[in-house]
Amino acid sequence: MTATLAERNARILELAEKGLSFREIGETIGCSRNVVAGIVNRKLGDARRAARAAKKPPPPQQIDRNPDGCRWIDGDPRQKGEWSFCGAPCVPGYPWCEDHRRRVYAPRERAA
Repeated sequence: MTATLAERNARILELAEKGLSFREIGETIGCSRNVVAGIVNRKLGDARRAARAAKKPPPPQQIDRNPDGCRWIDGDPRQKGEWSFCGAPCVPGYPWCEDHRRRVYAPRERAA
């Protein structure tokens, strides 16, 4: 006895909600992984994306105590809590202080 399309799709969604992978569901039901992915994404796509987004922690925010100060980063932003902005007064028209502006716009040495 073969299951109707509606029964097959209901079974696919049931297994997806239990957390089985598309491959595992396809092997259980007897169809390809891509068929399973299409059905699940059409029926549960928005709900699954929302659940996945809710599980992700927000990215860490660096508190900028001087929003008008130099934007040069001291330290490594990839290290948790190990960096900050220079914060010195900026050169007008630039996001950096004079010292850091010189580093950014260092003159090139001419080849002899």
